[in-house]
Amino acid sequence: MKCFRACFILFVAILCIAGCGGEESAKKTADQKTAATAIDGGDEAAIEALFIEYIERMREGDKTVLYENEFDYYKDLISLTEYMEYPRVRDYVYDSLSHIVVDSVKVFGDSAWAYIRLFYESMDPEPVGHSYRSPVYRTDEGWKKPYLSHWEQHLEDLERIRAYEEAVKREQSEKKGN
Repeated sequence: MKCFRACFILFVAILCIAGCGGEESAKKTADQKTAATAIDGGDEAAIEALFIEYIERMREGDKTVLYENEFDYYKDLISLTEYMEYPRVRDYVYDSLSHIVVDSVKVFGDSAWAYIRLFYESMDPEPVGHSYRSPVYRTDEGWKKPYLSHWEQHLEDLERIRAYEEAVKREQSEKKGN
């Protein structure tokens, strides 16, 4: 009877290890696919890489990724320390995120819609993805997924910067002409 129990326990342990290993290898395969896609280039690949980095860093508890994806006008107004104290940032729930799948991306020039599925850790053997349509925006630094800043205000800020630069150029050309 002791031999039967020992064999049964060993069998269950092997099944658990094999089951966990299969899930891990599937996750690694998905990560390798994502890395290969990002190397191939293109907006879709860059956006997919953005979301994967975003979620990976959030899973690790690195909320600075939220601040890094804000537009410059917003970062000029709000310091990182102040940003991290906002309730929407401070209380952001991230510890149950498992992974993300980017189903598709539709690019519209300087903006895009990413159709994503977020997966959360649970006791269910079959994880269920929650589907979202998320906007992303092209900036000089690349694609960004802002959390608190707004695209319209970013465009207004860019317009003010352009107007200032044009005024400076006119002033400099007038000085050279005199």
